[in-house]
Amino acid sequence: MNRAPGESISDHLERTDRTLIKVFAILLAVSFAIILVTSLTSEEEDSFYGIALTMLNFTFITIGIMSWVARGDYGIVPTDKIFKWATIGAVVVGAIAAFYCYFFFNEPISIGIPGFSIELNPYMDLTSTLILFAGLSFGVWGGALGYTSIGFGVIWITVLITRRLLPHILNMIVRFRGKNDPYSARIVVWFMDIPDVLEMTELKIGEPFERRYFPKRMFIQAVGWELFIGTVLAVYVSLNPVVLESLSLLDAVNILSTLSIIIPLVVIPWFALTSVNARIPGVKKDFMLFNGIKSRILQTFVALGTIALFIRLALREYEAGTLLNSFVGYYVTLSLLAILFTYIFFNYYDSELAKNIKERYEILRRKVSLPGDD
Repeated sequence: MNRAPGESISDHLERTDRTLIKVFAILLAVSFAIILVTSLTSEEEDSFYGIALTMLNFTFITIGIMSWVARGDYGIVPTDKIFKWATIGAVVVGAIAAFYCYFFFNEPISIGIPGFSIELNPYMDLTSTLILFAGLSFGVWGGALGYTSIGFGVIWITVLITRRLLPHILNMIVRFRGKNDPYSARIVVWFMDIPDVLEMTELKIGEPFERRYFPKRMFIQAVGWELFIGTVLAVYVSLNPVVLESLSLLDAVNILSTLSIIIPLVVIPWFALTSVNARIPGVKKDFMLFNGIKSRILQTFVALGTIALFIRLALREYEAGTLLNSFVGYYVTLSLLAILFTYIFFNYYDSELAKNIKERYEILRRKVSLPGDD
């Protein structure tokens, strides 16, 4: 998937995407076939879920590596710089853990992989401590590499869907006339909380530009929204008596931790609206579609979370320590995935996505004239 001589960056990335779509379809078909065979032949539920998770991870890692290789040279922050800081971070984590174990942790430690591991007792044993340091540093670095590959795969899918759908959604808005419009168009207008008094035919799209610096403010805002929605979702699930009739609090939180990968995928496409500066002119100021989504999300999710909170507190109570211990792992997982996935999006995909959205939207506007236009 190397860039051909004379090929533009945009053409190269589109060609790469076409290849990735084919590979993704093949991997997904193989994964579902293996999962189906496992479900029919294995009576153990844990085995089924383990195979399903493994195959999906393999699919996204493979796609992620291919996408990473194709886009590695086009990031705002160079990839080699990210590698350098990831390596330094892994070494620091390994050093801190080894230091603690050498001086304070007087218990044997097993390191390795299932089927191949060694037991060390690094307490006041320099050789074992050095082995532990090397093993932990490599493990952290390898884990970061694996999750980054998954992140590239997942963000690639998100960007692909956003690139296809968002121009059509914007076209729905500019063509919206009221109650006689399709139900899908009414849902879009409701979700973006667009006031009735605005003339939606005046929808404006800004000119995308190449970012010279990483958009820290948008990155922090996106991560904040992901953590907020993750918190509301956690409150709703953990305090919902209907859910807890069939699941324990710990099981519910574990499922949330696994599904936390979805939350960045829900939030990140909103920010494409900011990148293309999608807005509708108003009397005093422009109405930003992104702000409309934020308003609707606050109204909806806060209401759901509040209702669930009152229901749950009325029917069953947990001690604060139990709730805290249960949610620590969830928040660690959610925070790491939110930071990593959002960083990948803004560093490698955001600018190109904004250009694609504008180009596709303008093509749609040329193909489909507004009612009443002659």
